[in-house]
Amino acid sequence: MGLEDYKPGYYIGRGKDLARLSEEMIKAYELSYRSRDDLKSSTGIHPCISVSRKIGVGALEVADKVGERLQMRVVDREFMEYLKEHTSLKESQILTFDERMPRLGEEILRMLSGKKAFLKGKYVKGLAKVILWAAKGQPCIFVGRGAHLILPRAKVLAVRIIAPIEFRIKRVSTMMKAGYSETERILKKLDKEQKEFFKKLYGKTGSSPYEFDLVLNREFIEDINTVSNIIVDAYKGKFIKKEVGQNVD
Repeated sequence: MGLEDYKPGYYIGRGKDLARLSEEMIKAYELSYRSRDDLKSSTGIHPCISVSRKIGVGALEVADKVGERLQMRVVDREFMEYLKEHTSLKESQILTFDERMPRLGEEILRMLSGKKAFLKGKYVKGLAKVILWAAKGQPCIFVGRGAHLILPRAKVLAVRIIAPIEFRIKRVSTMMKAGYSETERILKKLDKEQKEFFKKLYGKTGSSPYEFDLVLNREFIEDINTVSNIIVDAYKGKFIKKEVGQNVD
């Protein structure tokens, strides 16, 4: 794999079978509802985690660690795109998203307190259906694609992982065994594409820290286990009610 082939979220040793993972998610979704009325309801979204990141900080690796600790499915950018575009999967295995999700019209906008008026484009609607559908089936960790802007705010721990460009260049160049200058060029190109993506889809030119529950800088908290432990503790603190004397580890 050359540096030109570097994709956000890539790290050595991570493999996945998108078709198999999709099947597992569909089964979990089917088992989570008992009636047709349940399937059509806009309620029942599980508490999830959304990880927003600067490209090259190792967010997917962190998400996988958190997923192992909390036994939660990690849904990354590639997985979301697969679910959104895989027509045969939508038609033959889960019928249509519209039958099993509230329509992305007044009901969803009302559910999201009228604050998600950007849900107008065909792409964003398709992405929103996938994210909301996945969150209704089981607790998930979403990496990228602005999932925190789609999920109801009370149902998501919104995390932002950042690092200076120098840190990201060093990490990616070491991982990909590439030179500093070439890695810098690729990362700046990906940063520009990411910025254009959010501007086009969400009308946003930047990320305010007030959008998130946590903002973590890997320049100062580099250890991946420490970063993942912080997120795990924050998730438990936000969503898991502790009884006196209860061990939640």
